[in-house]
Amino acid sequence: MIDLAYKESQPSNIRNCLWMIGDMTNLPFHDESFDGVVTRYTFHHLQHPIQALTEMIRVTAKGGHIVVLDATPHKDKKDAYNHFERLRDPSHTTALYPLELISLSSSCNSSIELVATQSSSLTLDAIGLINRAFPVEVNREELLHLLRSDVGINALDFNARYSNDVSSRLLVSFPQTIVVWKKL
Repeated sequence: MIDLAYKESQPSNIRNCLWMIGDMTNLPFHDESFDGVVTRYTFHHLQHPIQALTEMIRVTAKGGHIVVLDATPHKDKKDAYNHFERLRDPSHTTALYPLELISLSSSCNSSIELVATQSSSLTLDAIGLINRAFPVEVNREELLHLLRSDVGINALDFNARYSNDVSSRLLVSFPQTIVVWKKL
C-alpha cells in the first residue's frame, strides 16, 4: 500500500509527503509535530483504538485538529455488521457505533474538545466490494449471497439494495461517521 500511495502521488507532483510504515499506537514522531492528524477507515482494523487516538493527540500541536473517519454501524446491528466484515476481511476487528467512536476521547486523558461529528453513508457496488475482499472462511459468492439475502431486511446495516436503473446492480451503503477534535 505504501508503494501504491507513492506511485499515485507522482502524477500530482505531491512532494510534501513522507510514505512510511508505522505503528499507530507508538508513532515515531515528536510531541506536537503536526498541525493536524487524519485517519480514514483505519480504526475498525485496530486492536487498540484508544492507544491510537492517544498517539494521534500526542503528535498534534495545540490548536490542531484530530480527524477520524470510520465505519460506524448502528448500535443494534453492530454485531451482525462486524461478523460480515470479518468474513469479508479478516483484518477487520470491530467497527464502533457512532457514540462509541465519539466517546473514545474520554479515555485518552488529553485536553481535546469535540468540534464536529457527522454521520453519513458511502454507497458502493457490492460486487466491486466483494471482488476487493480477502475472505478466508467463506468464498466471494457466499458473501454476495449474504448481501442479497439482506435486501429489504438490513440486518447487516449495509442497506443492501438493487439500483433502480437498467443494470439492477446490487448496492451497499457503509454507515460512516467523521469526528473532529481540537487539541487545547
